[in-house]
Amino acid sequence: MNKQPNSMGEIDFNDLNSEKHYDPAKAYEQSKLANVLFTRELAKRLEGTGVTVNALHPGIVDTNIARHMDFVNSCNCAESHVAPQALDDDAARKLFITSLRWTRLH
Repeated sequence: MNKQPNSMGEIDFNDLNSEKHYDPAKAYEQSKLANVLFTRELAKRLEGTGVTVNALHPGIVDTNIARHMDFVNSCNCAESHVAPQALDDDAARKLFITSLRWTRLH
């Protein structure tokens, strides 16, 4: 599993959808970090139910996503730990609650 995308990102709670400022690389990094944070919060909420959730970066796949980005994504496919910002429980909870609100499930 590759940790690279979520090791570079940060969550901009004031512009989650990149409506104020769109940078392709930052949007991609934020989305990968958000996936990890959301999954961690979902795992906490499902604890004891017998349901397991996972988040991982699949590595390089054959798409044209990098055509809009100024960085080159290299793949270190060795198993690794998540970046410190992916362990932020407050950010994970806030993202989860925002998702519930946006999907009208809360």
